[in-house]
Amino acid sequence: MTEYLFKVRVPPELTVVPERKPQVVVGQNFTLRCNASGDPRPNITWTKMASQRTNLMFLRKDLGSYRCTASNGYGSNATSVSIVSMQCNNNDCEDKKVGLTIVSEEWKQAYSNKASLEFKTMESRVLAAIWDTYTNNLEKQLYLVTVDTFRSGSVVATLEMKFGKSVNEPLTPLKEAIRDGKLGSFTVNPELDMNPTTLPPTISPESFSDLVVS
Repeated sequence: MTEYLFKVRVPPELTVVPERKPQVVVGQNFTLRCNASGDPRPNITWTKMASQRTNLMFLRKDLGSYRCTASNGYGSNATSVSIVSMQCNNNDCEDKKVGLTIVSEEWKQAYSNKASLEFKTMESRVLAAIWDTYTNNLEKQLYLVTVDTFRSGSVVATLEMKFGKSVNEPLTPLKEAIRDGKLGSFTVNPELDMNPTTLPPTISPESFSDLVVS
């Protein structure tokens, strides 16, 4: 009888994903937690924008998108994105609502459901691209940006944005970014809709790595 010994390898899988849209307070510690399983034990890295990030002192410039990636050389990498924004009460912030038309994307019915994976994935891509435009425009004091709804017409995102009340022309960086019809990896309408129509959303029935913001 001949016996064969097989070594089974297991691709990485995220077991705990970082909080998707945390709102932090300047001067306080904050931890994004990302756990993964797999064999061999996955290596976990954090990426902010185009830079590798580990521990950092939380400042306004550190707002934006953070990607947790688990890899072990087998199968596909496992990833999750967290969009970090700043807490802001109504007395300190000015609200802006605008519409952004993404012409390079095709409409999916799942985009009308905030609980769907498709909505969450598209929202993360849109928010990351918007935060990129404000990275070098800290004086515009972007505190928070969320997608209120997606609707058809290619894909139209209704954005809720909060800025410091003392800021003049807070939407200028976003307007300038889309002037050539591009926003990150998207092709977009080069003009924002300043009076967007909002439709009600549809309601749907171990390795360890922490990113500590202090």
